[in-house]
Amino acid sequence: MDIKYKIYLQLKIKTLKYVKISFLAGCLLMCTAISAQKKQINIACVGNSITYGARVKDREKNSYPAQLQALLGDGYSVTNFGVSARTLLRKGNYPYWKEEAFHNALNSKPDVVFILLGTNDSKGMNRPFYNEFEKDYSDLIDSFRNLSSHPRVIMLLPTAAFTKDANSIYDSVIVNNIIPMCREVAYNKKCEVLDLHPLFLGKEDLLSDGIHPGAEGQTLIADRLYKQLQLKENKTDLFSKIKEPLTISNFYGFDCADFKFENRDCKIVKPRTAGKGKPWIWRARFWGHEPQTDIALLERGFYVVY
Repeated sequence: MDIKYKIYLQLKIKTLKYVKISFLAGCLLMCTAISAQKKQINIACVGNSITYGARVKDREKNSYPAQLQALLGDGYSVTNFGVSARTLLRKGNYPYWKEEAFHNALNSKPDVVFILLGTNDSKGMNRPFYNEFEKDYSDLIDSFRNLSSHPRVIMLLPTAAFTKDANSIYDSVIVNNIIPMCREVAYNKKCEVLDLHPLFLGKEDLLSDGIHPGAEGQTLIADRLYKQLQLKENKTDLFSKIKEPLTISNFYGFDCADFKFENRDCKIVKPRTAGKGKPWIWRARFWGHEPQTDIALLERGFYVVY
């Protein structure tokens, strides 16, 4: 073989190898850039001292927003916007509305917002303003929903309290006043709602002062929020498939369709977020009596049928 032709072939092979390596390197850089540009899901945790992590040892690691971040991983960015002692009420003794954290939460343009407020609103000094509670909560939800990020807003009902001062944070007021008002807001705003109150019933030892969950209690909250994020928005309009005349009513914050089928009273309650496969449970009798299980299943994506 001619020496010149041999040199030509060697140069051509080297050139092809260089082109191949350059191509692969370019593809790798492009994939890295695309991965870097992939948007994290931004989660804002709005709330009072329970969200902040007051009385929690190493709260930067053990508050429920921090534990939620650990559960979700790098694809998410969870920020703690909790401020101790703050109220939902604008006329409360320490309104969350006036805090820099509130404005920072709005400016963060979140994709998901968890709101845990209402515990401090149960104090005696704040009770005279309960006629404004539902409007204030509705306005707070709108302040986030109106953002350009159009976040998914999830209301968290207050945790149980084990204090004895009826003029301070008081569980009977939380149960009989605060939670029903929150559920009314959830129904009117068609908002997801999670009841954190049952998480701590019978577990007073997890709350160091009867109000604030310690690290273990914060784990319960983080785990509940993590599971909720796995559910997707329920876009199935099941009610539109009901041919009989119906009315829509409020079942603890969820939409309930009431209608008659073959002269029998029927009800279907639909979840805000549907579980995988759209599961459902048939309520055989005693509708509305001891509804705790029904509510828990609705929160977890079940339809409840009667």
